[in-house]
Amino acid sequence: MNPKRHMSHGAVEPAPREKGQHQFKGTAPAAALLAAQPPTLVGLTRVQRDAVLISAVDDPNGQVLEVSRFGDPVWELWSQWTLQSARGHERRIRWPSELPRELVDDLKAVAYVWLRRGRPGMPPAAARSIKGHVTNAMPLMRHLVQAGVERIEDIQPLFIWDFIHSYSRKVVPSHLSSSLELLDAAWVFREELRYPFTCHPFAGKALGVISGIDARLVNQTAALTPVIPPSINERLFDYALGVVSAAERLLAERDSGRLGASARKLLVLRDAVLYLTEIGTGMRNSEALNMKNRCWRSEVKNGITFHWIRTVDVKTKAGPVDYLMPPDLEPALALLERFARPLQQMLHDEISALKRVLTGGLTSDSEAAWLTEVGRAKALERLAEAEASCDSLFLSQAGRKRSITGECQIHLMNNSGSSDALARVAEAAGVTWPLTNMQCRRTFAWLAAHSFLGVHGTIFVRWQFRHKDLSLSQLYGANPLQDPKLYGELWKEFAAAKNEVLSSWFLEDEPLSGGARERIMRARATPAKDLKTLLQASAESITLRNTGHSWCMSENGACVGGGVYESYRCGTCSDGVIDARFTGTWQRIHIANLRLTQVGNCGPGAQQHVARALNASRKVLADLGVTEPTLDNHPKYQ
Repeated sequence: MNPKRHMSHGAVEPAPREKGQHQFKGTAPAAALLAAQPPTLVGLTRVQRDAVLISAVDDPNGQVLEVSRFGDPVWELWSQWTLQSARGHERRIRWPSELPRELVDDLKAVAYVWLRRGRPGMPPAAARSIKGHVTNAMPLMRHLVQAGVERIEDIQPLFIWDFIHSYSRKVVPSHLSSSLELLDAAWVFREELRYPFTCHPFAGKALGVISGIDARLVNQTAALTPVIPPSINERLFDYALGVVSAAERLLAERDSGRLGASARKLLVLRDAVLYLTEIGTGMRNSEALNMKNRCWRSEVKNGITFHWIRTVDVKTKAGPVDYLMPPDLEPALALLERFARPLQQMLHDEISALKRVLTGGLTSDSEAAWLTEVGRAKALERLAEAEASCDSLFLSQAGRKRSITGECQIHLMNNSGSSDALARVAEAAGVTWPLTNMQCRRTFAWLAAHSFLGVHGTIFVRWQFRHKDLSLSQLYGANPLQDPKLYGELWKEFAAAKNEVLSSWFLEDEPLSGGARERIMRARATPAKDLKTLLQASAESITLRNTGHSWCMSENGACVGGGVYESYRCGTCSDGVIDARFTGTWQRIHIANLRLTQVGNCGPGAQQHVARALNASRKVLADLGVTEPTLDNHPKYQ
């Protein structure tokens, strides 16, 4: 150890070691006490470091209860947790007692400074991120200890490469990266360590390189999250709507006392609305779980009615965000609010009881016994959790854990619970697809892109957007509080869908028609060094609209072939392309033109118009290599 490294550099003297309560003037006394903790651990003795406060909370009396200090074997981080759906064990770091003390102390130092200051150029890390990195790093730490490591200064790159070689076979690159993240941060914060690295832990290579993330991103040709197949999504969708339609009767049974507040039949409604919300808005799981009472609203802009859901973006720390929702989702959310009302009342009753016992009010023997059993810190944790969840919609009832009122505790659904809920929806709908939230989010974007382009017809587009002719710029401009990352995913899916269309045009045996046919044929015949990159760039910049009978690449929107009476003009328009997707459409157009030739007494002008249309449809079918249909072999048109 270098003694100079640990000389004091103006560090703030930590609070006394003895845990207790403090009285502060002004607001947020716990925050003030935490803010007074040293921003660096350099120069502190072991006793001083162990006394540094990690977490504290205000109680209803206006006093501060110190919850965790640096030297504690468990760090309680629930007071700093932004995702309220996490359970108690998910919001604490339990430092392993079987690892060497010097190694654990330096890992604690990394976690502390990361929480307090953040990595250079970045804000302080979220408590849940630190928890995840510490948890994921434990297999690596145990591997290093087995290799003889007792301090961070003992770690050699060879030990890391040996771990990567064995561990990378079991996990994906992102999980491997998270396993190494704590050591990467230990290199960044090496000045804070008592026993710092003697060399770079990854032999000078970046974390993304050694974990394989960079290579995966370079070689990735498709999204890792699969799209829910339309046939499966249709069954899920129909099942969920069926549950919602039957919910009124079930809620009436509950209100009359024939069903309990958490009866399995009622949980089916909650699960179905969770699926409908995520597939109909593209919300992340955390955002759906953060929805509160009356979080939806409608507004009219430029003659268009928009329907919004307000929630909180925890992942990107954007705060309140609005998601566009289909109007049909509103009655489902109203039913969900009715489902949650008794559970919310149980939370309000629990909050009242907790405040009463924590402020020293009159309590029953059972309440006093409960407080003695769980302790003041756990009671404050439960109070904070109940207050954050008391108006939430997606609630669940714990099977065993009792609240201070003697009832089973009510919790906001966590990620594990919502995953189970989606699995139950899939099972009840009779599908074997492993349904997840991220699939719902990506499927939402995929359906939007393909439906707007008209590549795939779907029953969901009207339900999701209602106004399917709206452009993305109109949707995004309708409300500044929307999730920009969701629109980024929408743009990616639009580009991918357009790339799919453009790529098919450059296949040697793909027949084409339309005014732009010759231009594409010439481009197809010209060798390209990197056709994939060229098509990707074109997909991101080119305008492409589906008219129902052709692709239109007009930049100014002055398409003259969009109507049913002028479709033949796409055959000669320089911005029109007709591919094999429209074969059936043009066969029907040709039959209609043939029928028009049999209409008499329509005048020479109309006859010339019909002749132009007939010649155009005949040319399109010839370009596509399709046999020209006749009225004789299409008796239904006679």
